Amino acid sequence: MKPDIFSGEQQKLLADNLDPSKVKTRQQPGGPKLSYIEGWHAINEANRIFGFGAWERHVVRLEQTNCDLVDVTKNGRTEKQWRVGYLATVRITVHGESGARHREGTGFGSGFGKDNQLGDAIESAVKEAETDAMKRAMSTFGNQFGLALYDKSRASVGPSQIANDDENQDEEEAHEPPPIPEHVRRANALIGEIEKADSEAGVDHVMKRAVRTLATLKENYPREYTRVQEARTLTLGRLTAMMQAAE
Repeated sequence: MKPDIFSGEQQKLLADNLDPSKVKTRQQPGGPKLSYIEGWHAINEANRIFGFGAWERHVVRLEQTNCDLVDVTKNGRTEKQWRVGYLATVRITVHGESGARHREGTGFGSGFGKDNQLGDAIESAVKEAETDAMKRAMSTFGNQFGLALYDKSRASVGPSQIANDDENQDEEEAHEPPPIPEHVRRANALIGEIEKADSEAGVDHVMKRAVRTLATLKENYPREYTRVQEARTLTLGRLTAMMQAAE
């Protein structure tokens, strides 16, 4: 049996109730309402509980399921519309006191666009698939990542059960996350620039401009360097898929 990698404080946070204000709902076509947490909240909770530099997200599979140009009639007018679907598998790796833990999840995403907006439809489908897969993987770590929503009784959705050490200090102050280390800030900024690039040349330009930062990360912070390289690989793959689909 593997030892638990999480500290006592982290275990309390993972087992604590899910704040009802973080739960969103949407109506499923022809079905009941679906409860879920948003992707940004899952990332925010991972940073809060695990630490900004103590967890990683890897896309291990990205597969197109459909890409069809169909006729859609609305208000008596028929137009062409792209309908695109993607499946993604995401692996979450969390580093703790005595090692690392890996969890995987698979999600589906769909995208729609006019006949001249295939790229937008692909991008929307890929983002939705990756986010859905990430949340499914994260949910296995505890209530804060949506595990509580799988229980129909919602017994673990409610006010926090963690008592503050200081009754005069609110919960946000009691669990204020540590400041982001400078090398993590630099890696995050670089990843953000890479993901915003709209061409392979744009990605190359970002990498060349950051050659000193990359050298520093590679020598002193290999984990952050790997994150940057994975972002580059994923972005280039997405751009290639968009170009091939547009041909």
